Parts: sequence; structure tokens; C-alpha cells
Amino acid sequence: MPRESPLTMAIIITVAGLYLADLAGVPVGEWLAFIAVRFPVRFWTPVTWALAPEAGSPINVLFSLGWFYLFGGSIERAWGTRDFGTVLLAVSVSLAMLCWIGFAAASTRGMLFGLSAITGPLMVAWALINRRETLTFFFLPIPAPIVGWVGVAMTWYYGGGGFGGLFLLPVCAAMYWYVTQGRYAGAGYSANKTRLRFSDDDTPVYSRGRTTQRSLDESAPRPFNVIRWWRDRQEKKRLEEIFRRSGFTDEDDK
Repeated sequence: MPRESPLTMAIIITVAGLYLADLAGVPVGEWLAFIAVRFPVRFWTPVTWALAPEAGSPINVLFSLGWFYLFGGSIERAWGTRDFGTVLLAVSVSLAMLCWIGFAAASTRGMLFGLSAITGPLMVAWALINRRETLTFFFLPIPAPIVGWVGVAMTWYYGGGGFGGLFLLPVCAAMYWYVTQGRYAGAGYSANKTRLRFSDDDTPVYSRGRTTQRSLDESAPRPFNVIRWWRDRQEKKRLEEIFRRSGFTDEDDK
């Protein structure tokens, strides 16, 4: 799976390396984090702020990397690396600009760094694509709609929280529009639908005239689902074990 999400893995490896550099005393956050009071002098920071490692213990960094791999990797496999990279860049710059506007208009914190804030809108997108799925977190089942709201909360909290975090929430609304009306509307979804629905196998279903058709071409790839992948893997192992214990041998192998 890492080979199918090269951009996600490249970002994770980069952040891990920068975290080690930060521990060694290199001022990584000083140059990569978005700080509103230093913009636009440091014009590159709207693009680089997500690469600045999370503050706190290594556990915080591991969790942020894990969440980004789960949701970012899944979306990259579904949309392709180029489209995912374009969306990720747009989200990064949009969050930074809204953070800057909040600082200028209401004297908010005006600072962004780490993968957690940018993972929030990705969680919203993932929840909309896989709205019938359920994640298991420490044996606690979490339905996809709840995952989406957690993504909104993460965007608000890691965007500074309080009044300042509210300035970043339009990005989550834009992601909702992009998934339900922008991206998939072009693949055949009815513009009048109020809910984006998927069939049981997660293949998009849409209407053309009076006939309901299923999109099977490569233009509408099946979104990766970690729960389904894990179940299929366990089922395959179970069947292999049953076959092994049966003592049956194929005549062609003799």
C-alpha cells in the first residue's frame, strides 16, 4: 500500500526526518511553520507549515503521522497522486490565508504547524466518500459521519481553537462541496442530490435518465477502505487455514 500512496509516504518520511532534526537543535519550526506576523516576508510558509513537526512528546508526532497516513493515504489511492497533491496544496494555502485573515481582523493566534490541522479536512472528505463505514479505534467503533465531525473539530482546535479556529472552518465546508458537488458531480452524480450515496461495494451509483448505472471505468476509482481490506485479509487467512487442515492435496501438485 505505501507504493500506491507515494506522496503521503514522502510527507510522512519528511516530517519524521524533520522531527529528528528538531530534536537535534535545528530550528525547523522557525523556518517552516506559518506565523502570521512574519507573512508575507516568509512567503513559502503557507506551503510548508504542515511539514513542521508537532509540538510535544513523540507520541503526538506518531499519532499525527498515523492519522495522516490513514486518511491521506486512502484519499490518494482513490483520487490519484496528482489530484490528491493539488487538493492538499489548496487546503494548505487556504488554511494559512484564513489564519492570516483571522490574525489581521481579530488578533487571533495566527500560527499553523503540524499535520493535524491539515488532516482535519481530509477526514471530512474521507467520511463523505465512505459514509457507510465504521472505524475501530481502541475497540471503539466510530461511524464515518462522526469521523467527519472529528475532522472539523481537529481543524478548529489545531487552527488555534477559540474564535481564531473558527476562521479555518470554511475549508471544511469547501471540502464538503468539492466531494459532494465538485468532484463526483462530474463523474455522473446528480447535481440535485442532497446526499452522496454509495452502493454496498462502495462503487459510485448515479442516474442517467431513467436508468441507474454503475460507474466501472477507471475515471471513478473505488475508494480504499481500511476496514474492508482488513476483513478480506482475515477471511483469506481463515480459508487458507481451513484448506490446510482439511488434508486435501491437488492432484496437479503431485
